[in-house]
Amino acid sequence: MSRKVALGLIGYMEDNHIGRLELAALLGISNQYLGRLLSGMENLSFKSVADLQDKLGLKYFKPEEIYS
Repeated sequence: MSRKVALGLIGYMEDNHIGRLELAALLGISNQYLGRLLSGMENLSFKSVADLQDKLGLKYFKPEEIYS
C-alpha cells in the first residue's frame, strides 16, 4: 500500500507541477515526513490515506488499488 501511495503522491506533484516543499505545505506535514511517504516505506493506516486524500481535495487513491 505504501508504495502505491508514494507513486500517487509523485504523480500528483508531476500533474500539478509542484515540488516536495509545496506538497508538504499543502498536506500540512513536514518535508521529512513527506520524504518518508515518498520512499514508499512508511506504514500507513486507512485513516492516514483518507487524510491525504482530503487534504489534496481528491479521491486519488482508490481502496481497491491501494490494498491490492
